[in-house]
Amino acid sequence: MNKHVVKLIILFFVLILTGKHVFSANFSFLSFEHKEMNNFNLHFKQYIAAYKKYPEREKGLIMLEKAIIDWDKLISKTQQNNGDINTIGRMQVIKGLLLQAAGLAKQGRLEESKELSVPIRSEIFEIHRALNMLTPEDYMIYFHNAIMHRAEPLIAQKRYKELEMLIPLFNETVKKFKTPPKAVNSKLQYKRKYELLLEKLKKFIETIIKVNRYIDPEYGDFMLKRSIEKTHNETHKAFGNLYLSFPNGITWPKK
Repeated sequence: MNKHVVKLIILFFVLILTGKHVFSANFSFLSFEHKEMNNFNLHFKQYIAAYKKYPEREKGLIMLEKAIIDWDKLISKTQQNNGDINTIGRMQVIKGLLLQAAGLAKQGRLEESKELSVPIRSEIFEIHRALNMLTPEDYMIYFHNAIMHRAEPLIAQKRYKELEMLIPLFNETVKKFKTPPKAVNSKLQYKRKYELLLEKLKKFIETIIKVNRYIDPEYGDFMLKRSIEKTHNETHKAFGNLYLSFPNGITWPKK
């Protein structure tokens, strides 16, 4: 084979291989490790925090409006970079959910508005997974949406054996966000909140195992049903305090 042909073939494959990395780099602005994404994330998380324990309707609406503007910029940039239809499609879905959340908030349906943050986070995770750019914060989303939420119906329906099957997934996933996400301002604060989450998760897991060790499952449920619900709720709360502790600038409603 001609040496020039061989060189062309080698160059062709080099371009293909490097092209894949260029493709990923072109969309790095969608990663939680990039400033543009974290501008959106700050306003998005502030809307969630605004509708927590002491809801602040107007503050949440302002944050939603800012988040929508941020997201529009990310959509535009993705289109300019020739993003694929799947990525842009998911981004349009997220915009629709943000608009719906704002619409519900304007009607005073703040809890329903806040709940839409869950599918929004799921779509963001799927975008990052498809683009091979999962970060510690993405695994936080997975921990909450894919595992904590999966546990809820199992607890309500007393399906404790199935609940126990989630334990390895809990333990594996929580390790993936031990390293603070890039947007974390205080690593010491993050470490403290993370350790509290581990403590609460450990108690939740111990309770799951304990209820399944009873010979009579109904009696186990009778004895420990409240403990399972309590430790699950405490784990959920500890996770929320960790997840909403960054990016820097999030403020909580005051009574």
